[in-house]
Amino acid sequence: MPKTRGNFWSEYEVTVDSNGKEKYTCKTCSGTWSKNASRLKEHIEKCKDINVETETSQPQATAFKEERHTSENIALGLETTMKDADINKFGAIITDNAPNMKAA
Repeated sequence: MPKTRGNFWSEYEVTVDSNGKEKYTCKTCSGTWSKNASRLKEHIEKCKDINVETETSQPQATAFKEERHTSENIALGLETTMKDADINKFGAIITDNAPNMKAA
């Protein structure tokens, strides 16, 4: 077992491959690495940055129930959906080019 001087070791799960060599599997991305402290530390720093970017992108769709598809109802639906999902996580909203969508 490696020395635990760095706190990044807890980010990996130790496994043994078919050749009996220790492998370190990243708990964030499931990537497998050989024992090399410098590479493992470098990987986890990059992996955490990438994970923050991708973890927050969760596509979501909201269906209209019985409301009319007016620009006001569409705007209200978008606002409600964004607030429910944490409005600060949105990078883009994709719609079609219908006049009511443009007005919303």
